[in-house]
Amino acid sequence: MACLTQCRILSHSLASSRGSTVPSYSYRPSAGRCNAVPRSEAIFLLHRDRRQWHGRRRLITRSTEDLAALTALARSEALERERALLADMPIDDLRARLIKHGFSESSLPASREPLLEQLAETNLKARAQVVSYPLRKTPRSPRAAKSFLVAPIDVEDVGFVNFLLDSGSSGALITGEMRERLGLSPSDGQVVKGVDSGGLTLRQRVRLPPLRLGPRLLDLREAYVTQLKSEHDVEVGGVLGLSFLRQYEVEISPQLQRLAFHPPGHIDKGLLDVRGMTCLRCEVLKGGLLGVPVSLNGSPRFPAILDLGANFSILNWQAAELAGVRREGSGSSSAGAGGGGKGGGAAAGAAEVGGGLTGFKQTAM
Repeated sequence: MACLTQCRILSHSLASSRGSTVPSYSYRPSAGRCNAVPRSEAIFLLHRDRRQWHGRRRLITRSTEDLAALTALARSEALERERALLADMPIDDLRARLIKHGFSESSLPASREPLLEQLAETNLKARAQVVSYPLRKTPRSPRAAKSFLVAPIDVEDVGFVNFLLDSGSSGALITGEMRERLGLSPSDGQVVKGVDSGGLTLRQRVRLPPLRLGPRLLDLREAYVTQLKSEHDVEVGGVLGLSFLRQYEVEISPQLQRLAFHPPGHIDKGLLDVRGMTCLRCEVLKGGLLGVPVSLNGSPRFPAILDLGANFSILNWQAAELAGVRREGSGSSSAGAGGGGKGGGAAAGAAEVGGGLTGFKQTAM
């Protein structure tokens, strides 16, 4: 057991399914096994053995030869799937895809089979850069006005922390509890003035340690400290907004229950299938939020905030009046498109749309 005391075992799968909870592990060493196999030549696999360990997790080891054989088999199967996806693609499309991957046209083979093989290999290598997790949302209640996507972020010197993903937020936010876990105090950083629907606000801005999604270091250096509602059914360290989302092409698949983060360019290279999706031409609204022009009942177009966390669409009364909708008691019947409204500091003719989205990509505007 002593040979494992300095090992830190982290699993993105476990972090995704269990949040920031630190799982406990058990280990039953074979006779001489721990001393015979160096750590650099062994892989530790987690599995359940309910009969012997009553559902607890234990650690087993495999040799590098076993690992190499399993890796080769998995790669062969993945490569065969890539070939199947490309089987019906015309030769000109195969060539065009490879050029988008950075190959020069003069370096490409002339016949179809070598082109298909080269593109299958290239696609497989590119897919290794995709980071995917089981799709999680909080709160889970269908009555909630908002339900945020959740992603586990590796925070240096802290570990995996659940962050909410919110396209209705422009930057990054952390909670007061997360600030304490980072070793910061209320007096650290800077005090920044702002204005919201309640008037003048003061917020603390702090420096962030390195954050990673999978192996990739995120380009996020600061966050504002805020208080989040306690309705979430997982422990949350903060919110990541558009400054995070624009670093990826995000695939949200309710059918597969998967949330995948693709490097920029995967859509253009055909690695992320967007057939059947509607392309929304967005514009940057005041405050850095994404807006889309919408209309209701043939009304003039007005800006709407694109919010991945909204479970239904919301209109404020200024936007509703543009569509010919009146408040009850004003002489005509009302027809809500989500009810309520943002009210407050929302601009005239503003709305919020969300729900039902299966993909996200911010393009140049």
